Amino acid sequence: MLFCLSCSAGAYATGGASACTGCAAGTFSTGAGVSVCTQCDAGSWTESGASSCQACMRGSFSTGGSSSCTSCAAGSYCSGIGLSSWGTRCSYGTFSTGGEKLQ
Repeated sequence: MLFCLSCSAGAYATGGASACTGCAAGTFSTGAGVSVCTQCDAGSWTESGASSCQACMRGSFSTGGSSSCTSCAAGSYCSGIGLSSWGTRCSYGTFSTGGEKLQ
C-alpha cells in the first residue's frame, strides 16, 4: 500500500496498527484518524463503536465511562437528564419505587 488510511469515527488505531479497533462501550471517538477513544462523561453512556455519548434519561444516572445508565433507587428520584448521581432522597410523606420522578 502506498499510504495509510484513517480510522472512521467510533474507532481508533495505535502506531503500526494493521487495522482499526472499535471504541469500547463507554468510550467514543468523534473524528477520523484518532489514536485513542475518549471516555463518556458522567451522566452519559454509549455502546461500543460509538462516535458520541447519549445523555441518561430522567429516572436514571451514570458514572464516567458507562455502557448504560442505572435506574435511580427506590426511595429516591432523578428528575433531570444526564445525571451523574443517584438523585434526591424522597422527603417525608412521599415515595418512589425507583427509576422515576417524585410521586
